[in-house]
Amino acid sequence: MLCRERGPQWPDVRCGLIEDAAAVTVAVLVLLKANPANDIVDTLREIARFFAQPFDAIFELERRRPEIALNWGIAAVVYLVVARLIAKLLTR
Repeated sequence: MLCRERGPQWPDVRCGLIEDAAAVTVAVLVLLKANPANDIVDTLREIARFFAQPFDAIFELERRRPEIALNWGIAAVVYLVVARLIAKLLTR
């Protein structure tokens, strides 16, 4: 029902949302000092690192954790905007 209400662009936007969820989740895990030896944390970090790599070192802060949260948060916003633009272009 939700997909019909949103229209045909909804599946395309979900792709951007998946990456955003990974980036935001990892940013939160980094800020909360999640155990990097945990398999789930490590897998999420590798997925997010792949997508956020172009955004590393946009801002270089004194502390690494806030730097990762900020740069990867920017990556999440950029990917969401790009996903929505692509969805709009595809539904024209």
